[in-house]
Amino acid sequence: SGGGIGGITRLETLQGSLTDTADQLFSPRASKRPINLLLRKIQDAREELRQSQLTPSAVENLRSQMAQHQAEALELREKQSAALKRRSQAERFLKAQPLCRRLRELEQQLQRIDIPSDVDAKALANWSELNRQRNELDSLATETATKIATLKGELNQFDDHKRFSGHENSIQLVGNEAAVIEEKLGQLGDLQNRLDKAQSDRRKYLQTLKLAASNAEVESLAIPETDARRMTELAKQKAATEQKLLTMHARLEALSERSPSEQESQPTLDENDLLEIEPAVETLLDRQQKLNELATQVKQLEESNQFRELERRTLRGLESQSTAGLGLLTNRVLPTDEELAEIDEALEQIQQEHHARRRGLDKTLKTKSELLAKISRTIRPHDNQLLTQWNELRNSRDEITRQWLDELTQPLIASSISTTLQHSRLTQLEQLAGSLDTLHEQLLRCSESFAEQALLKDSLEKCEEEIAADEEQLKLLAARSELLTAQAKEHFDGLNLREMSVKQLRRWCADATQWQSMSAQLQQQRQQLYLQQSLINDSRDGLADLWPTALPAACPSEWLSQQLLDWKNEFKQSKEREAELKQRRTECGRLTAEIEALSDQKASILEEYANWLQTLPITSQHPLEEVQLLLEAITGLQNSEQEYRHCQLAIEAISEQQQAFESAVAEIEAALDVQLPKLPATRKAQLFLEQLQASQQHQQKSTRLSATLEQVQKQHAETVKKKTAAEKRIAALCEVLGDSDAGSVHQSMQRLETADQLKSQIDRLRESIAALSPTPDVEAFANEAQACDAGELEREIHQLQQTIDSCDSQREIANRTIGSLEEKFEQLSVNHVAAEARQKLQSLKAELVEHAASWLQYTTAKHILQQSIELYADENEPELLRLAREYLAQLTGGRYVGVNHVRGKNDSFTVTAASGGAVSPDRLSSGTREQLYLALRMAYITHHCHQREPLPVLMDDCFVNFDDSRLRHAIQAIGSWDKSLQTVIFSCHLRTLKSVQAHIPDAKIIRLESVGSELAAVP
Repeated sequence: SGGGIGGITRLETLQGSLTDTADQLFSPRASKRPINLLLRKIQDAREELRQSQLTPSAVENLRSQMAQHQAEALELREKQSAALKRRSQAERFLKAQPLCRRLRELEQQLQRIDIPSDVDAKALANWSELNRQRNELDSLATETATKIATLKGELNQFDDHKRFSGHENSIQLVGNEAAVIEEKLGQLGDLQNRLDKAQSDRRKYLQTLKLAASNAEVESLAIPETDARRMTELAKQKAATEQKLLTMHARLEALSERSPSEQESQPTLDENDLLEIEPAVETLLDRQQKLNELATQVKQLEESNQFRELERRTLRGLESQSTAGLGLLTNRVLPTDEELAEIDEALEQIQQEHHARRRGLDKTLKTKSELLAKISRTIRPHDNQLLTQWNELRNSRDEITRQWLDELTQPLIASSISTTLQHSRLTQLEQLAGSLDTLHEQLLRCSESFAEQALLKDSLEKCEEEIAADEEQLKLLAARSELLTAQAKEHFDGLNLREMSVKQLRRWCADATQWQSMSAQLQQQRQQLYLQQSLINDSRDGLADLWPTALPAACPSEWLSQQLLDWKNEFKQSKEREAELKQRRTECGRLTAEIEALSDQKASILEEYANWLQTLPITSQHPLEEVQLLLEAITGLQNSEQEYRHCQLAIEAISEQQQAFESAVAEIEAALDVQLPKLPATRKAQLFLEQLQASQQHQQKSTRLSATLEQVQKQHAETVKKKTAAEKRIAALCEVLGDSDAGSVHQSMQRLETADQLKSQIDRLRESIAALSPTPDVEAFANEAQACDAGELEREIHQLQQTIDSCDSQREIANRTIGSLEEKFEQLSVNHVAAEARQKLQSLKAELVEHAASWLQYTTAKHILQQSIELYADENEPELLRLAREYLAQLTGGRYVGVNHVRGKNDSFTVTAASGGAVSPDRLSSGTREQLYLALRMAYITHHCHQREPLPVLMDDCFVNFDDSRLRHAIQAIGSWDKSLQTVIFSCHLRTLKSVQAHIPDAKIIRLESVGSELAAVP
């Protein structure tokens, strides 16, 4: 379609599609293709079929094993059944032995009991029951008689309730009032105490007020609250004023005394001299302190273990271990730890990658050896011969087909070919196809070995590629390691270091850097020390000029400081004495004024208090300090008078109520005609009330006891009647039995009951023995059981149980074996697994034939298409490449002169430069690649138009990525194009328009309206 390189490319695309389709069906290097998967499944199905089929000898062996295990199971079952029967018999004998012994003992006891033959058992049973009833009735009669006597005695005690009849309400009233009277009598004592206390308080308050007796004026006196608070406040003010006066007098006396500090001497120096000397001394002391600190620091740094250790480790890293060697490091700038750390980390990563690559290479070499051994085991010469024959036949068929296509593409030769010749060629092709099919079927049968060989060879190629890649990577890693090591050592040129690794260089560099820092610090501190000593000497010279006396030549700084401190203390004490004297005089004047003011205030307080006392109805005078006592005494006297009157009235009321209560109690005592001892009236009333309540309770109990007595008497009469009837029946029964007394009857009854019990036990034992006996003859079974030894039976049972357990386990093993053999026989009879395996194998083979036919079709079409591509390319490609070379040389200005096409490769073009070198398009710049694309399109358009009717060529901003030089060459190439081609160039760039106008003067320019304004300036 269209011809040229574009047509060849499309044919190659179709060929690649056919190749991909064929590879999707089968590929020796791909294990997941359909044909590869089917080959593997066929191999698995054959193995499954082989395992599911058994040989006749194996079947016969299964049958013999089955019969043997069945015989063993039958023998074990019979043995176990016999042991079970014997164990059951021994267990029955062992259980029957104690029963038989007990049966013989009970029979002997029954024979020893003497029972008369003419005794009636029913009569003995009635006698026993009547005797029991008589005893129970006798006990009941005795109990009821005792209860009757007790009830009668209790009734005789409740005859005193009749003497309170008619006086119940009076007794109830005084009894309830007694508690109230007692409570009020208790209050009477409290009232008397309160009365005595009120009288005592009244006497005390009268004494405080200095009065002989109370009067109406004092009792009715009401002092206002404001006056009371005012007098109290005046008392407090007077006390506070007096306290302040005392304090101020004491302070005034203390201040009046002359202080001895006023007579001390004046200071030695003048204040102005001291102000000049003090800064000089302080400067000298500061400089001396700094000198001492610097000397200490220098000494510590020189004697520090860290500095010495760093110097030792730095010398150890140099070839020349001397102080002169360290001199090279004094001003040398060493690399930072970050730079060396980056190199060290890179070397560490390289080392780890080297170890990983080495382990991977060893593993791959081992895999390669294993693959070579497997390939040598899978190669079969016969399979290779079949493949060679198939290739020769296929090449012959391809040669005939290619020759025939060559003749058909040439019109003159094609017209001269006869029908017979064409038929013979078709027959020859059919024979070759049949031979190929036969060989293909044989190859399919050998496809498993081919596939396996192909897979192994593919794996071997991958291993070899991995080995080459790993070896190349190991070389690169070694080169990178050497490069990084050399890069690290470049930082230390000229230092004459020992041979060290990067890690050691990093540690040595850290020590050397720290030593440099400490050495620089030590040198700086020494310089500061010398400078500070000079400053101290200058300070001493200046201080000697200011000192008032001759300054000693070698006086210490401490002495200067102490002397200056003493002078400062003298000035300070002198100023303090002057200030203190002035303050004392001021304070004395202030205290004198305050004492006069406080004296006036005290006089006014006393005057106000005296005026208030005159308003009170008392003649005695009380000092202001006792005004609180005065107020409390007036209030207390009034309160005690009120309390005294209240208590008197309450005592009189209680006395009247007590007299009325005693009269009521005396009337009740006279009415009841009772003479009680000399007790209080309240106690007598309580006793009367208690007796009344007890009498009422007795009356209620007497009623209940009377009813109970009547009921018990009736019960006693019935019991006596029943007892008499029972005694009569017992007497009649004794006459019937012929015994003169009840004792003989009781003995006969006991013997009869014992015999009945023994017979019942004997019957139960016989039933138990009969249940154990396997035969109806119980006596024979009992005799046989007694004849056996119990110990022998227990040992025999234990042995039999072991035999039974052993048979159980052996039978279980035999049954499992028989079951598994039966399952195998059932599988042999049905053999679904083998049938399914055969069916699966046939299905897989049929599917393989279909996929193989498709693969052969695609492969054949691919070969035919390859021949067509080569024929097509030979006819059209040379002219296209020639035109492309011409256009590329024009577009690039002669820098690239050749274009070649390589068939069957992805990178199908190579470009030849003027210098002679050939490069692929991906090695070109983007502008040159676009020039190559434009040259190919122009060559194809020219070739197409030479063979067919020319069509217009439209170019829409094809030069947007071109620079000015490329744009100029492109416009020139279009200008020299075939004149029969109509070319239309669309562009929105002014430089394109200008280039067209410059190199194609006769080109027609059409300006669109939307951009006409921008291009209007163009001539």
